[in-house]
Amino acid sequence: ASTAAKAGRVEWALDAVKRALRHSPKAVQDSTFDSIISSLCKVCPDESVLVAARLLHMLRSRGGEVALETQGALIAAAAKQGHVQLSLSLYKDACARAARARAQQAQQSPATAAPIPAVARGSLVDALCHAGMAEEAWEVAGAPAIDTPSHGAVVGPPASSGVDAVGEAEGGFQHDGADALGDRTVMRLITASVRGGSGAVSLTRALSYYDALKRREGGATRLVELPRRGGGAMWTCLIEACVREGELERALGVFDDMRACRAAGGASAHAGRATLAYLSSACMRDVLYRPRVREVAAQLQEEQTASLAQTQIDAEVHA
Repeated sequence: ASTAAKAGRVEWALDAVKRALRHSPKAVQDSTFDSIISSLCKVCPDESVLVAARLLHMLRSRGGEVALETQGALIAAAAKQGHVQLSLSLYKDACARAARARAQQAQQSPATAAPIPAVARGSLVDALCHAGMAEEAWEVAGAPAIDTPSHGAVVGPPASSGVDAVGEAEGGFQHDGADALGDRTVMRLITASVRGGSGAVSLTRALSYYDALKRREGGATRLVELPRRGGGAMWTCLIEACVREGELERALGVFDDMRACRAAGGASAHAGRATLAYLSSACMRDVLYRPRVREVAAQLQEEQTASLAQTQIDAEVHA
């Protein structure tokens, strides 16, 4: 059964295991369960993920366990199929297992345990953001990465200034684990951070991740390459939240980043017209930032022109 699972013959392997379990449950080795669960995660239709979860439960009921890498694959597969609570539960369990392994290594030898793939954490954060579970997404993203060579000894990004520095000092915000997440996942995390909460706390978290994304190697290029789908929501949410919380300087800073990305051809670099009108109105009310009104208005006009052009194209296509 193990050989068949590794060869991709998952259904045949499952049938063989079922027959073996009916006659002699103890005859099925833990490695066979591991191979089948891993193969089911690669197939990844909805029912395969649930079958893999049941097999894991069965294995644990008899005192067995799969490799952390296999559990990581199941975490990612469950998250991609929308089984968010299952994925989150498996992730927390994997963290506990990794912590126990580190404790044993500290007492016995410096050898490292098998890692959990970074894709597992990224897929889980994506799923949590999509489900609107911002608090849980923060928890997973902010945890030290357990798939690094030092298993947790991750150095976080340098402290930021302004509202971020205050928030990190007072609220204890950390995003060590976010360093291992992909750019798109961090983008979704920024948007979920704003949408999933209210007030300065949520904004501080969002700006913290935004600054961490900009500090990555090739940060400007990374922002330009963000996808259009979801990218516009990030810019819109950040600008609106900054204005709402009275952080007008940060709002204009995000606005400037967006314009720079747009000039460089970034598909995601756009904000809604209502958002730009909101920013323009805030600048008009503040004498210090009133000179920026012209720039915001120019961007607003550009967005309106683009919208009208797109409307005409759609009308011609459907004519």
